[in-house]
Amino acid sequence: HTSTKPAATMQPAIGASVRAFSSGAGSAATIAEVKMEPEKDAPEDPRPRVDPKLPKLDPISATLNVMPVADGKMAMTLIEDGFQYLLAGARCNVALRAGRYFFEASITEKLEVPESHSQRGGRNQLTKPTLRVGLTTIGSPDTLSKWPLLTERSGTGLYFDTDGYFSEGNSAPKLVGNKVSRNQTIGVLVNLDATSDSANTVSLFVDGTRISDAMPIPEGLLGKPLFPAITFRSATVFVNFGPTPRAPLPFACRMVAEAAEEDLLLPAESDQKSGRIVLPIGLPGTGYFDYVDHFMATHPEFVELSDRKIFEWVELSGLQRGRNKSTTASMDKPDPKFGVPTIDECGLRKVLTMIAPTVARNYLIAELTANLLPESRAKFLRSFPASKFQRTSLVMLGAPSSDFLTPLEAKLLERKRRKGAAHKSSKKEEPPRPAAAENAATNEGSTEAKEAAAAGGEEGGEAGGAGGEAATAAATAAATTATPDVKEEEQEQQSKTTENKDEKGGEGDAPKEEVVLEDTDWKDFFQNRELPDISDRVLSKHYASFTLPSVSDGFDDVSYVWEDEDAGTSLFKEWILERKLTQRVDDLVPGAWFQDKSRAWSTLVEDFKAIQSKWNSDPPAKESSSAVVTDDIDVFAVEDIKDIGNKEPLFARFDEEDWILLETRYELHLLLHAVRKDLNDPDRPRFPEKHLQFYYDKYFRKVFDIKYFNVAKFEEFQELIKDVLAIDPATTLLSSLCDEETPLDRFVKATEQDRRDRQQRADAGDETAKLRLIRPPSSHGQGRPIHGSRGGRGGGFARSGGSQDQQRGGVAAYRGNKPRSGPPPQSQYRSSRGGPPPSRGGGGGGGPPAPRPADRGRGPVGSWASVGGRSSGYSGQPSSGDKRPYRGSYSGGGSGGGPPKSQRIGMSGGGSYGGGG
Repeated sequence: HTSTKPAATMQPAIGASVRAFSSGAGSAATIAEVKMEPEKDAPEDPRPRVDPKLPKLDPISATLNVMPVADGKMAMTLIEDGFQYLLAGARCNVALRAGRYFFEASITEKLEVPESHSQRGGRNQLTKPTLRVGLTTIGSPDTLSKWPLLTERSGTGLYFDTDGYFSEGNSAPKLVGNKVSRNQTIGVLVNLDATSDSANTVSLFVDGTRISDAMPIPEGLLGKPLFPAITFRSATVFVNFGPTPRAPLPFACRMVAEAAEEDLLLPAESDQKSGRIVLPIGLPGTGYFDYVDHFMATHPEFVELSDRKIFEWVELSGLQRGRNKSTTASMDKPDPKFGVPTIDECGLRKVLTMIAPTVARNYLIAELTANLLPESRAKFLRSFPASKFQRTSLVMLGAPSSDFLTPLEAKLLERKRRKGAAHKSSKKEEPPRPAAAENAATNEGSTEAKEAAAAGGEEGGEAGGAGGEAATAAATAAATTATPDVKEEEQEQQSKTTENKDEKGGEGDAPKEEVVLEDTDWKDFFQNRELPDISDRVLSKHYASFTLPSVSDGFDDVSYVWEDEDAGTSLFKEWILERKLTQRVDDLVPGAWFQDKSRAWSTLVEDFKAIQSKWNSDPPAKESSSAVVTDDIDVFAVEDIKDIGNKEPLFARFDEEDWILLETRYELHLLLHAVRKDLNDPDRPRFPEKHLQFYYDKYFRKVFDIKYFNVAKFEEFQELIKDVLAIDPATTLLSSLCDEETPLDRFVKATEQDRRDRQQRADAGDETAKLRLIRPPSSHGQGRPIHGSRGGRGGGFARSGGSQDQQRGGVAAYRGNKPRSGPPPQSQYRSSRGGPPPSRGGGGGGGPPAPRPADRGRGPVGSWASVGGRSSGYSGQPSSGDKRPYRGSYSGGGSGGGPPKSQRIGMSGGGSYGGGG
């Protein structure tokens, strides 16, 4: 490995070979000729040398997609399921601290990844085989927890890559050579010899030939242990630390495996026989991820396994996230939006969870939601067996410890100071109010000042207005005349203030206002952030299943790092109970009890309305001798509400408002009991008023809004049905005043009594007794469309449904499915005309776009219900003599479908998404 030729006789040949390499045919760029070789042969070194077998790639510090083989001399990487985009990094297990040494690397195999749909738009460039060879500080005691990747502007290393670039520190990459092909050997010479003319430099060699001048090592890296490292993608890489080089240099130079021991940082001996996993347990909004960062800073030997760390790795590899942020994103589950399905669907985490247990490292599994769920913890413990890992859980509950809060105090103080400064700045930017005019206006003896102040208030509000300025000046003059003593005192005080500022050196030298932290500041710091710890949707779905870990679960140790176990357990139970009273359950499904009661009620109401209609249309003859004064009857004493005398029903005089109130009474009563039954949780007997609309929609498939009852506040609505519904003013929790088995006629009686009370008030002249209610529309397509989008135009005159341009209602806008029921009546459709028979109108707009293609001319085919999915448009305008109900001389388009989740068809001209032409 040591050349036998003197360096002086080899230098001309070196220059010639460099020129030939740089000006070869097909090169993308011409590189300037390298200077004469500055290096000299290495002198003899009698110091003890390192074991030649010791330097190798360190599997413990490598990224999780690296597979070291051949005793640490080769490294492979994964290339499927999104890993083809990730950079792989590995470093040597020893670091250079002094001396001049050399190591090599080369691509032995290119793993070509076929371009897929997800790689379009230039992403295929991020999967091509590449290799970076250089030095990194990652691996020293203060940087172990970071990914050992050689990346641009990282400040943690430097490298040469196979595209001919050199990157160091925080500067942009610099072109120093031509591209390096497969099987060419890249050599990196590291000169840390203080006695050398080229001290603190690195040089690039290809196949033993110098390609670059000696490049200076950045000051930020000097004095630190420098680990030889590689970063690669889509390739198998061979690394040679010596003692024999593959491509000898033109001068004598030792390789890393021949280095003197005192020039190296050797791996520390560890008595750790197995890996460790730590599961931190905490509650959202209490500083969970701040504690994770604190733990990683104080335990750099650990590797964090979490979605946020994986996505950080993806970004370091060159992929960029979309700018639009999702409403469901959180610190626990960040929104990826990299445009790669396997990455966006968290496929990387699934594979890494299987790979990680194969290497006995130290892992911190920072999954906030998963660590609180017993089934997820059990899955982690099964993946990391006790035979290979020591398994620990750290529980953070209660008041944080001082060692955790102290590093955050400076950050919080600065944040509070900035907020205070911003608040003061915003107040300064407000247009000044004419203070003198206000004082004059309030002075009893100055009528002129009052008029001036009024003028200033009306006109001075316009910025730059001449009238406002004149009014302000007049007000000031009036104030001076009316209250000279006050004015003189103000001027004297202003003069003193100016003198004090001059003595202290102006406002810029004034001492900063002291900022004191309070408990509310810490709460705001942990809870009010750009991203929550857990999204509301995930929290409402899982919080009831949260539990604390125990040794019986399979952990070797469970430690409470803030409060002790008793206090922490008590706080945890209080937190769960509070959430049960305030969080809604998104995946709640109406049970059989509700379904049976709801069907029975619907049937009964229809029966009542039929009886009322029959009574009003054909009342029986009434004999004066047996006439019954129904208004004098005690409604709650009636035994048969269908016949209170002379076959008159108790509800005979119900109008639309009374029926609405009756249905609302029973539906809310039924809803409150049904939710309690379906939750089947003694800790959740009620729910708050803010969740009423959500549960009402989920159970009855109808919109609930108090505006339909012509009231502004919920308390006013509750007054309309106070005999059924109660609300706790402190917690806003709702409850039914009736037992779940209350007879149904009781609600009819209450409604009739309420009607009589209103009638008496109206007869007495009380206009507020009259109700102006609106029947709430369905939220799922029944009734008129609610804020629906406009349907497309109808089909043209072609037999298969019109031209593409005239068929937007059926093809371009939304994609729907065939309806689940028959078409609605003809009279409800007056669509834009299509072509003459047998042409078909365009289909109506259905739900949102679906992945399945549309059937041209026959309405869209997709995943959501839409009447417009019919092959023919409904109704249209039939010609005279053509009585066919759904296809006349001009065939119109179908109606629109319901909202995305309903799979119901619109019943009156289209659902939420409007009708087609």
